[in-house]
Amino acid sequence: MTLKELYYFNGVLDGKDLEFIPRPQMSRVLAQSVKQGLTEQGWLKSATELSEKGLRLVRLIQRYKEAPKHILVDNMVFGVLNNNESIMILHNPFYEEYTIQLVKGSDSTREILKDYTFLQEAENAAAAEPVMIPKDQFENTFELNTNNHLRLQIRHEAGHSSEVYFLSQGILYRYDYDNQILCREDKAETLRGLTARLAF
Repeated sequence: MTLKELYYFNGVLDGKDLEFIPRPQMSRVLAQSVKQGLTEQGWLKSATELSEKGLRLVRLIQRYKEAPKHILVDNMVFGVLNNNESIMILHNPFYEEYTIQLVKGSDSTREILKDYTFLQEAENAAAAEPVMIPKDQFENTFELNTNNHLRLQIRHEAGHSSEVYFLSQGILYRYDYDNQILCREDKAETLRGLTARLAF
């Protein structure tokens, strides 16, 4: 499903922005084209009626919007419903497609950590005192690529956080964007902290 199609169904509800999902520009003519495509794909029975699978999708979007906590991990967003369940929206940047589904919390955490092999490849380095580093200096000092980092953002009623876990010269670090603090912790402690942040 495209971003425009996802937001079309969001419009069936209150039309307000989806957490961590960018709102596309959509004219009235384009909206009609999107609606026609959804009808052809079986998401709509007609221009004014949802099909059964379209109704199921709207319910998933509604639950995502109602979630008290949202977690963004690179191209995955989780609307955390409770300790066991979450609504996941996955963005495939290659095809510019989005999928949405209900997932179990513990399974999702394991899958996320399994995909980021650099977390396991890190050396067991000793912890060091946190260091304050401005964002610009951090980005100029450390090279982040698709194979050595994990970006994590969390939004909930109590506030928000933004950080990145990354590997540099075999050592695992965590950078807190909000407080501009670089941390080098014990590997096991870092992984425990990351798992706790991803916990549903």
